[in-house]
Amino acid sequence: MANKQIPSTDIKRSLLYYFRYIQENIYICTECKINRNFIADILFSNSSSISEVEVKTTYSDFIADFSKENKSHKLKHEEYLKERNNSYALYKIPNKFYFAIPQSLYPKCSQYLKDNPQYSKYGIIIYRANYPDNPYPSTEGRIKIVKSAKFIHNELPDKEMVKIIVKRMSAELIKLYWFKIYVAIYNIMCYTYLSR
Repeated sequence: MANKQIPSTDIKRSLLYYFRYIQENIYICTECKINRNFIADILFSNSSSISEVEVKTTYSDFIADFSKENKSHKLKHEEYLKERNNSYALYKIPNKFYFAIPQSLYPKCSQYLKDNPQYSKYGIIIYRANYPDNPYPSTEGRIKIVKSAKFIHNELPDKEMVKIIVKRMSAELIKLYWFKIYVAIYNIMCYTYLSR
């Protein structure tokens, strides 16, 4: 599994499980549009702070987040780390920021963040694809926070930011139920066709 790229959906599924059931966060969502055109892979909140997780599956993808060619992500990091005289909440900036990466990328990614002290507040979460070492698709134990994120700011979550997360959670639920309905209709149609 060392050379095989891990799908980001595997990492996201494990992160959702970890942040909801292990850390018992109240709000959690994926692909949430915040602050102009910034999209968070995962946002979660325990009501006293909001954290963002950016999932990266390759080192080149991780490095691209900081490159001048990737304007939206570079702008996001510049915006998040900018010193402010007024409220951070006005800018819809999470309290903490993490990168979630496969375990094999940890040495390189960790070194990059050490070599670039402007990102010292960022945390790192590793995804252990072979943990536990069994053939069943378990999410328990696969996520480990190896570098805790420091606060970008200490302000309580802005009500608008929480509202964005809750609206996204609702949209994800609706999409899930529509998918279930389509699958049920498809199964009925197949059963009807095959029983002729």
